Amino acid sequence: MAKKRKRKAARIITRKAPTGLKLTAIFHWVMAGVFLISTFLLIVGSALIEQIISKYLPAYEPFSALGATFLALSAVLSALLTLLYFYVGKGLWDCRHWARITAIVLAFIGVLVSLVPPQLLSLVISILIIWYLGFRKGAGKPFI
Repeated sequence: MAKKRKRKAARIITRKAPTGLKLTAIFHWVMAGVFLISTFLLIVGSALIEQIISKYLPAYEPFSALGATFLALSAVLSALLTLLYFYVGKGLWDCRHWARITAIVLAFIGVLVSLVPPQLLSLVISILIIWYLGFRKGAGKPFI
């Protein structure tokens, strides 16, 4: 019984991801980087918006706190998306089944988001990810 477990564990560790799966993981890491940059910019923006509005638009000063709060909440959402995309990329690289499902869900959301306003590149990438992870022959084979 113990030998079976060791052999199974050895198979899991030595399992290699196909090239397409690695490219999908790298795409998710790039997206995590994009969200990390946007998180930083939103934090800086939320810190500066009150100062800018109070200095240059004093009539709108009551709304500066609302704008800063909105940017801070957007930064939190962007930070969560950074973590999500990073861990999905890591899971895809390690051939984890949960990462496959999560990547397909994120790609479906990407299709919906890219329809309004129309963003052709985002739409094509999302459809390719859905096809590669979900509908391609043998798509689930490398996953644990």
